[in-house]
Amino acid sequence: MVEMEELINGFKYFKEIQGTKYNKSRTDINTKLSQFRINWENFTNKIAHENNLHNIRNGIGKWLKANGTTIQEYLWNRYKPQKDDSNLVIYFNASSKNNEGIFVSIGLIDDKLTDIEKDNQEKIYDFLRAECSKIECNGFNKNKTEWDTGDRVFKISNTEDYLDADYKCLLSKLKEIYTKTYKQFYQSSSNNKVIEKDKKNMESKQPLNQILYGPPGTGKTYNTINKALEIIFEKEDDKKIIKHTFNDHLVEKSIEELHKIIKKE
Repeated sequence: MVEMEELINGFKYFKEIQGTKYNKSRTDINTKLSQFRINWENFTNKIAHENNLHNIRNGIGKWLKANGTTIQEYLWNRYKPQKDDSNLVIYFNASSKNNEGIFVSIGLIDDKLTDIEKDNQEKIYDFLRAECSKIECNGFNKNKTEWDTGDRVFKISNTEDYLDADYKCLLSKLKEIYTKTYKQFYQSSSNNKVIEKDKKNMESKQPLNQILYGPPGTGKTYNTINKALEIIFEKEDDKKIIKHTFNDHLVEKSIEELHKIIKKE
């Protein structure tokens, strides 16, 4: 385990150096912040692994932003209790912001949201806040931040000993909330999409499996084209309007544009 004094001093330096423009000649900054990042990673990894949380790809934060000159305000390390396709994570955060400090939280990776997460982002966060508001564990205080009301932010109370907190209590409860959130917003959303797709197929006017048969020269090829167009445009074509429209605009129009033209006719 990292020496606590070394970790605390590294965090203090991380806060003090904020606002300083970094360049490669500042080897002193590089050395100190790189070591703090390693110590912070080792510290959070140990606690996470002891509580059955797993590392994720690109889940360890960097102290320097992509522009190469700006020092990050937050140094986060992200973990998951299960393997899934969501961007829901439990994370440890070292914040340089006043009164934020070292805290643990649960939330989304907001710059990597899936369509389901974009559609439900506000509801997911409301659900997380409501569930987290019920948690009380020794060594943590609820803490308001610049980006959250504080219900899902658990700040370590003892700034002189980050181990003086009941991580087992907190992380077990956050894992339960993770599972509830996943079941409510991800599994149900996936099921609903499948149901909607099946429903749409069932409502299709044209059966998707059809057999056209007959002796040579009776127009099977011609009728196959007509039937295919009826299925694509979801419209009966007894008068061959679709076929004529398709032939007239075949070269210069897309299927989507043809769909609009045929719907008007």
